[in-house]
Amino acid sequence: MDSRTITPLPTSITSRLAPEVLCIVLSNFDKSGRQHLVSFSLVCKSWLPLCRRILFAEIEYSKDFARFLASSPHATETITPHIRKAVLRGDNIAYEAKREILNSISRLSHLTSLLIKNLGLNVIMDCLSIPPKATPSEILSVTRLQCLNLWWIHCSSFILFAEFLDSFSLLQELSLDSVSWDAMVDITTNDGSLPDAPLKTSSLKKLCLSFCHNRMLFNWLLYGIISDCSISRRDSLFRRSFCSLTSLSFPDILPQDADIVGVILATAGETLEYLEIGILLHDFDGLPDLLTLAQNTLLKAITVNQITLFQFPRHEEPSETSSAYNWIPKLPLTARHGSVNTISFKFWISAEDQLDVFPWQALNASLAKLCISKLQFHISGVGLERDTVVAWFRMRLALDLAEIAIEYNIAL
Repeated sequence: MDSRTITPLPTSITSRLAPEVLCIVLSNFDKSGRQHLVSFSLVCKSWLPLCRRILFAEIEYSKDFARFLASSPHATETITPHIRKAVLRGDNIAYEAKREILNSISRLSHLTSLLIKNLGLNVIMDCLSIPPKATPSEILSVTRLQCLNLWWIHCSSFILFAEFLDSFSLLQELSLDSVSWDAMVDITTNDGSLPDAPLKTSSLKKLCLSFCHNRMLFNWLLYGIISDCSISRRDSLFRRSFCSLTSLSFPDILPQDADIVGVILATAGETLEYLEIGILLHDFDGLPDLLTLAQNTLLKAITVNQITLFQFPRHEEPSETSSAYNWIPKLPLTARHGSVNTISFKFWISAEDQLDVFPWQALNASLAKLCISKLQFHISGVGLERDTVVAWFRMRLALDLAEIAIEYNIAL
């Protein structure tokens, strides 16, 4: 669309459009190009606030944008109320510029979602944490965040990291990817003792942990304990309640952490609707006993990650009976019958014969007992035509699965 061809519409017409209808129309144009929204904002004055709300709902922060907001009272009044999500990429940004950007983000009055990449936690805490003895008017808006995503973040100690997360009392979605810290400590809390009172109920609805020290995070989330060890006599400890948890994503769990993942699943209980899980292992016979979905009665979808079938060097001939992935067909069977309707698998392979490592016979038997409607295969690592790769999988799936919708997503 060319802005030079736009003719303003009479107010008598534009004012009759329902806001919901106008929002749908303008949102569709936002998907095809934001320059259209800039043009539409000139058509009618009554459209301007809605166009701003769509244009500035998600902002990738830069030093220039932060300075623009700081230098323009008009921008502060007309733009910042519409910013719901802010993205900050810390790589290739000077230290002072990072502080400037974070200070600007902390003043966003309606911010609900924040994504920060490649940044040290110390500078984040300096700019976003609540100062001691803060009055209600001094409490930063970021503490009211509902969604926090931290990717490639490093901090000096886990205690500081836990204190930082504790400041977000209304958090509903937490995603941690490649978050690390230096100091490791034995069982303790901030005051040096085990919790002696019930922990505050978590408001989390979605939790995603990827490439982190999962045991440390699980101990803190469940028991308020800072430790990288397996907790003995944990049944006698106070456990945090998760009354709203609907989605869990743990794509890279170590075998020795499977026990506490089982505790997380049991704690989530009947509210859990989606689970992504991947185990980094070669063989672990006790896994099916540690992971059960019996208490997740409303579970609708399962994604199994980390099915990495190419191994080098290969020490023995592939065999389904000795497969390290025998736990996968057993996991869905532990869920309430009829609850799960979608199962997805993420495979990494480079040749067809590697598929012989996977327990297809057991999977077919498992799927025959389940009432799923959709089966998805996400396949990576194969540089061949899609039809060829799909044929490999179809040969191994039972023919009586024809009633299930099967999707193949192949990353060439």
